[in-house]
Amino acid sequence: MLYNENKEFEVIARIAKIIEILDVEVEYIKENEETSKRRSMKLWFEEKKAIYEVKRILHEINYYKEYNEEESEQIVKGYLAQILAINE
Repeated sequence: MLYNENKEFEVIARIAKIIEILDVEVEYIKENEETSKRRSMKLWFEEKKAIYEVKRILHEINYYKEYNEEESEQIVKGYLAQILAINE
């Protein structure tokens, strides 16, 4: 039982770290991004990235079955396409 408790604590700590990083990124974007379109896209990307990481961690411990490794690539491609469209 101690192993499971330690594993759960480790997972919770990893998820908390992801959320802390998201908070820092969001604050930085809000303070430094000039245009609202670019800001909203960057915020969207950081949130999607954090959700993806949480899904990956939960999948590693068999708590989330719908995990898709290709989702990360799809998120990045979608983000880059939107940023390029905004810059045009």
